[in-house]
Amino acid sequence: MGQRSQIYIRIHDEKDNTFLIAKYFQWNYGERMISRARYGIDYIKTNLKYLHFGDIREKISKFFDINFDMKDMVFSQDILEEVREGLWHDKGSENYYIFEAQDNNDGKLFIDCYQKTGEIKFCFTDYDFNILSPDEYMKWDMDKEWNVPNSRLYEFEDWDETATICEDNIKFINENAKMMTPTELEEFIKYDYSKQIGDSNFIKLLHDFDEKGIVKDNYFYFNIERTDANGSWKFYRNDTKEICMQYDNSTKKITAESPFKENYEGLIQDAYKYYNLPYEKQIIEQNLQINKEDEFEY
Repeated sequence: MGQRSQIYIRIHDEKDNTFLIAKYFQWNYGERMISRARYGIDYIKTNLKYLHFGDIREKISKFFDINFDMKDMVFSQDILEEVREGLWHDKGSENYYIFEAQDNNDGKLFIDCYQKTGEIKFCFTDYDFNILSPDEYMKWDMDKEWNVPNSRLYEFEDWDETATICEDNIKFINENAKMMTPTELEEFIKYDYSKQIGDSNFIKLLHDFDEKGIVKDNYFYFNIERTDANGSWKFYRNDTKEICMQYDNSTKKITAESPFKENYEGLIQDAYKYYNLPYEKQIIEQNLQINKEDEFEY
């Protein structure tokens, strides 16, 4: 399905705690993204002073699912929860998965807000992280003449009304939030969010497996099963019984098999992290040939 985009909202509270909301959308593009930015910024501006209430961040997240102009709602996916689940192929860091590895063909929205000062910063980007103003975003994602009467989009029913609403939304965004600089966007993307993310669900599984003496358990479409009385285990597929990863407690060694290690490197990294073992960088170097043209640029 097309129209894939992401919205990232970062909140700095008065105690200098930083929280990230990372949302993956289907069917969010063009004027719909602009609308979510407009009403989302308005809601944040009104409610920044209430951040000490525990549910306000959840409310902010859910608020962005609503398109108030179209009287519609899209259920987005929580990218941070996907990181905790750990069923993903990491190319070196959680931040890569959060910001760079998401399918995208309709750009991204970044919002950074500060409770102490009340300041709200924002930017739209294309899928290559080039910063765009709201108008530039519409020209990139929809049409260079998106608000020029009698142009291509005006052939669609009600586009004249849609364009007028979008222009009003853009005016509100520009008047109530400040555009990010490339340096600020870079800091946003490279910030360490590991404290907020916490342990992955797989690390929690390994902890319970050890502490509770569990003999066999399942994790999605895999099983983990003890292979001796000393804490060694094997991790294998439910359907084929194919062994994907093993841990030998006597040698403190983790081994991973293909194609599992190419597709689920995040789980392997979690196992190394749980047992405090140095990660074998050759797994990444062997199986990930990153094209220089695809590397992240600001």
